[in-house]
Amino acid sequence: MNYKNAKQNENGSIDCDIEHPMHGWIPTTLDINDAETAELFGLVNASGTVAEYIAPPLPTQAELTEAFKATALKAVQAHLDDTAKSKGYDDIISACSYAGAVNPFQAESVKFIEWRGAVWQHCYNLLDTDTTGLTIIELINGLPLFVGV
Repeated sequence: MNYKNAKQNENGSIDCDIEHPMHGWIPTTLDINDAETAELFGLVNASGTVAEYIAPPLPTQAELTEAFKATALKAVQAHLDDTAKSKGYDDIISACSYAGAVNPFQAESVKFIEWRGAVWQHCYNLLDTDTTGLTIIELINGLPLFVGV
């Protein structure tokens, strides 16, 4: 059987492309513990053509910080939306949309607008500091609480 691009993966298996007579080259993982691929694993492994596994570099602190910030912003938005949904609105935008005209929901809508602003101000102030060790749950639990009418 023909194969190409054989390289060891992080699990000790071999990733490669195998030439299938009808479907052409198919990405495949060969594993010594898999009955269907163990024999080919042995042949490919013994061929000396398998590239060594090279672990990806660990992320930098700056990359970790940016990833945390992106996750935090999504979590805060979800928290705003979930709080509005708990009061019967579709999302935070819907909750805030009733503030502009006299209606039964106007006062609560104004409270949502004020709360949303306070939440984002707190969030951005916090994310401008060193957030090392802070969890998303801690961030959400530290946000200002919604106090309705």
